[in-house]
Amino acid sequence: TQPWKDRALSTLNSSEFPTLNTFSHLAAQTENETPESSVATAASATANAYQNIFQHLGKLVGSNSEHTLSAVGFSLGQLIYLRDAADDIEKDLKKDHYNPLRYCQKSEFFTLAKDASQRFTKAISELPLLRHQQVIGDIASRTTAYHSDLFQSTTTKRTSKTSHAPRRT
Repeated sequence: TQPWKDRALSTLNSSEFPTLNTFSHLAAQTENETPESSVATAASATANAYQNIFQHLGKLVGSNSEHTLSAVGFSLGQLIYLRDAADDIEKDLKKDHYNPLRYCQKSEFFTLAKDASQRFTKAISELPLLRHQQVIGDIASRTTAYHSDLFQSTTTKRTSKTSHAPRRT
């Protein structure tokens, strides 16, 4: 292994970060990405890894908001997975790589993206922010705006890539 990687893992482990759990979620990504999988199942490994990261942030700062941060991480992980799928659909089709848009109904994709965005916004609003409330609010608004085309029924430039994807029947 590489020294920087060993140091990073040592630091994570010394803070009681759930390293093995997080890595096992990420290792399950390939297992979750099958033509039969729902979009939610395909996104679950990334969502669960982000959930671990954000939940651990609550432990590190001694917050009683671990559950809320967990929800922030899970929904953000789903949004990140969905954004990557939308951005990479053409490349994935050319290289015959897995992409959930290749196998799902567009409405399933849009619904998960909209639900994840709403859960993200709700969880952020429930955080007991004493400082930096405006900054966190701006980050949440920009995150939601950046991902909004994922759940709009009208095709935008960014999601127009998805219109070429085969659909699961």
